[in-house]
Amino acid sequence: MSKEEENKDSESAALEPSARAIRLAQTHVLAKVRWRYRPEGFVLAKKGVQVHDILVVTSDFLDTDAVEVIAVRPLTPEQADRPGFEEAVNHQAHCASEDEIRKRNNNLTEERQIAQRTQRESDQRGVGMTVRGAYLSLDRKKVLITYTADGKVDFRELLKILGAAFHMKIEFCQLYPRDYAQVVGGLGVCGLPLCCNAFLSSFKTITLSMAKTQNLSLNIAKLSGQCGRLMCCLAYENDLYAEIRTKFPSSNSFALVGKRIFKVVSVNMLSDSIVATDGDTYENFTAEEWMKLPASTKLEFNAQKAERKHNE
Repeated sequence: MSKEEENKDSESAALEPSARAIRLAQTHVLAKVRWRYRPEGFVLAKKGVQVHDILVVTSDFLDTDAVEVIAVRPLTPEQADRPGFEEAVNHQAHCASEDEIRKRNNNLTEERQIAQRTQRESDQRGVGMTVRGAYLSLDRKKVLITYTADGKVDFRELLKILGAAFHMKIEFCQLYPRDYAQVVGGLGVCGLPLCCNAFLSSFKTITLSMAKTQNLSLNIAKLSGQCGRLMCCLAYENDLYAEIRTKFPSSNSFALVGKRIFKVVSVNMLSDSIVATDGDTYENFTAEEWMKLPASTKLEFNAQKAERKHNE
C-alpha cells in the first residue's frame, strides 16, 4: 500500500465517530426544553422521551430543576463525537416521577407567593427593584429571584429578612433590558419569536457602525428591538457585508467615464448596483465595471460642473 493510500485510510478512520459516540446515539436523543429563566435549550435524554414530558435536570442556576420537553430530535454519532458536546448539553436528565411532578406543581404555586413577598418587603424598605420572578429548585433548597432595577441594588437587609422567612438559600439575579426580553419573549419586527428567547445563549456587542456597513437607515427607533437596544440580528450578516463592501466604492467616490466625471450617489450591495451621476444624468454600474474606471476627484467633478454651467 502506498503512503498516499495509508494517509487516506488514517484520515477516514479519524473522521469516523468513536464507539462511545455510536453507543450514545443509539440510546439517547436531544430533547429541547423550555427553561423558565433563560432561553430554550437542549438536554441529552434517553430514547422514549416525548413532547410535553417533564424532565428533571441539573442546572447552572438551580441544583435541580423540572422542565417541559417541547421538541425531540434524533442524536447522530457525528454530533455526539464533537469536542465539548457533552459539556454543551445537560446529560444528567431523567423523566420525572409522579412524586417529582407533584413537587414541581407545588413549587410553581409557592414561587408566586415568594415573588409577591419579596416585592412587598422590597417596597417597604425602599430597595428600588421590581421582582420579575422566583424559581425554586426541585429539592426546595434554593430559590433564584430575578429582578430589574435602574442601577445597583443593596439587598443585604432584604436577604436577612427573606432568609429567615423561607429557610433556604436565596440568590438574586438582576435582569438588564436584553436579559428581561430574553426571559419574557415576544415577537420581533420580522414577525418571528425574539432570537434571544428562541436560540441565543449570549449577547454580542451591537453598534451603529454595523447598520452603516449594511447601508441601513440610521434610525434608532427602527433598529431597536423589544428590549429598546439595537437588534441582535444586525450582527448576523455584518461580516459578510463588511467583506462585500471592500469590492464597492464608498459614497462620493469619483471616476472618469469617457470624457465625463461621475460621482457615486448610492450603492446596493445585494443587487450589485452602483448609481452615479455626472450632475445631469444618472447611470447604473456594477462593482466590477466601476472599479475598472480611472479614478477622479471632487475638484475635477466640480470643475466639470462649473464648465458646463459656463457653456450654458
